[in-house]
Amino acid sequence: MKSYFLILTIILTGCLSLLKAQNVYIPDANFKAVLVNNPSINTNGDTEIQVSEASSFSGMLIASGINISDMTGIEAFTSLNTLLCGWNALASLNLSANTGLTQLDCSGNQLTSLDVSANTALFQLACNDNQLTSLNLPNSSALVNLYCYSNQLTSLDVSTKWNLNTLCCQNNQLTNLSLPPYANFSIFYCSNNLISNLNIQNGHNNSLQNFDASGNPNLTCIQVDNVAFMNTTWGNAKDISASYSANCNPLTNCYAHFTMSPDTIPQTWYALNQCTGNGTINYVWNWGDGTPNDSTPNPSHTYATAGYYNICVSIADSAGCTNSYCDSSVYINKSSANAVINVSVVNQLPSYIITGLENPASSNFSIYPNPTSNILKIESTKNSNSNVKIYDAIGQLYLNEKLTNQNTSLNIQHLQSGIYFIKVDNNVQKFVKE
Repeated sequence: MKSYFLILTIILTGCLSLLKAQNVYIPDANFKAVLVNNPSINTNGDTEIQVSEASSFSGMLIASGINISDMTGIEAFTSLNTLLCGWNALASLNLSANTGLTQLDCSGNQLTSLDVSANTALFQLACNDNQLTSLNLPNSSALVNLYCYSNQLTSLDVSTKWNLNTLCCQNNQLTNLSLPPYANFSIFYCSNNLISNLNIQNGHNNSLQNFDASGNPNLTCIQVDNVAFMNTTWGNAKDISASYSANCNPLTNCYAHFTMSPDTIPQTWYALNQCTGNGTINYVWNWGDGTPNDSTPNPSHTYATAGYYNICVSIADSAGCTNSYCDSSVYINKSSANAVINVSVVNQLPSYIITGLENPASSNFSIYPNPTSNILKIESTKNSNSNVKIYDAIGQLYLNEKLTNQNTSLNIQHLQSGIYFIKVDNNVQKFVKE
């Protein structure tokens, strides 16, 4: 009889432990209350959050301004899309398990460091008004809007964030700010820092809607596209001791970059070589699959398996300038299981890929708003019956239809957040789906 009760006790204890293990551990009462009181998360209406409930939630979690000091438990929300946890009492935040995040607002806390390197889908990050001394961004080009102002950052590297549209990094202690050479900024604030070198020459300075580089006592020269335009439009956006110039430091500027583009031929990809430097440029291409490096400007490579590869290029020019760039954000796909994938580095894409893309001003249509979350409007200079197609960054077709008139609105709510290309006849433009 004693043996029977002992066995029964062990079984009951095991069952209780199993039930307890199915619940997410959430030590912060305020955080737990937000989750338990959200019927979209707490679908069974009990007083706990089960692991299954957390992992299946893919929406927006609003937990702002309620004095949360510990977000342990957030790691169970592996499908979470948006997290708003600003203006709490957080001293740390671990989001390494939340790889599906596209938007994060953790501003107004007590964070001293933030690592979002695992959140490669992130396109909007607000971490302003903290105590950050370090910010580790994801190694992807998805980021569009970054708000990191009013912290204690001394350096910020966004040199690989080619799709940045908004960068607000004012009121820090920045001495080093590495910008992407071809980003099309519309909002850029870097005032009240310790920056001594600033290059915003990207071919798109006329797109700036808001700009301020004042309050940088060590900054004497700002490299720009057009000196006259900047003096006229943004003459008050710098200190009186600083000047605009088309060439602040001609001997030290070099940039490493490439852009992956699929061909219309299956299993064929192009890496557009966009590296620049002074004199002769030496290259090292690393394909991310353990094969030997290539050292020519325009090598080719073959992959046997589709997947994400961390492709890197490092350059060194005649003036001693060095720079590197890596991209692992593109899924290199193929349509046949037995096929191999060919990647060729080129200095210019085939005309049928780039037509209309590099100069939207010469295109036969315009799009707005951009970025957009639901409706994309098209104004075409041509008559109706034009073909319109929407592709993602790896060439997958999402829309193919005829324009019924010169002014058309497309509903793109069904698209995932990211970078897309819209093609009207033979003209192509890029847009961002928020």
